[in-house]
Amino acid sequence: MNKYLCCLRECSLIIVFLLYGCKNGNSNLYILLDDAEGLQTGSVIQSSGVVIGEVKDLGLIGTKAIIRVSINGKYKVPQGAKFKVVLDNILQRKSFIDVTFSDSSRFYANGDTVTVQNAKQVEKRETPVVLDSSSKAEMLKVFKQIDTLLNPPKEQK
Repeated sequence: MNKYLCCLRECSLIIVFLLYGCKNGNSNLYILLDDAEGLQTGSVIQSSGVVIGEVKDLGLIGTKAIIRVSINGKYKVPQGAKFKVVLDNILQRKSFIDVTFSDSSRFYANGDTVTVQNAKQVEKRETPVVLDSSSKAEMLKVFKQIDTLLNPPKEQK
């Protein structure tokens, strides 16, 4: 009887999880990565500059990062699409996932897993970093402190 209740509870959790993933029309994909540098819950998933989803969860399976992403229901990701982690802001270590759609007429289904081999391939953005005035002032303060440490003032005799 105890095993039956345990099995029933686990089945209920799986059903709730599947219904939750489908209730808003969005689909969940799992992306297995060598390197998830800068990704966090809420990181954007985009294709051709259009936001198509977001990162929901991150975890580890052995030495790989597993990312659960939610893709907006009005978009379907074709099988064979290329997923790339792009480091968007090097100062704050923020990234997004860029998806290049393939020409396939077959699409990933809710719950599918995509393996991306991206060791040492996190793309760094070439766009300049724009800082607000308070960030600039803070950086100047840090640079002055570094300069003082590297070039201490000479003591007067």
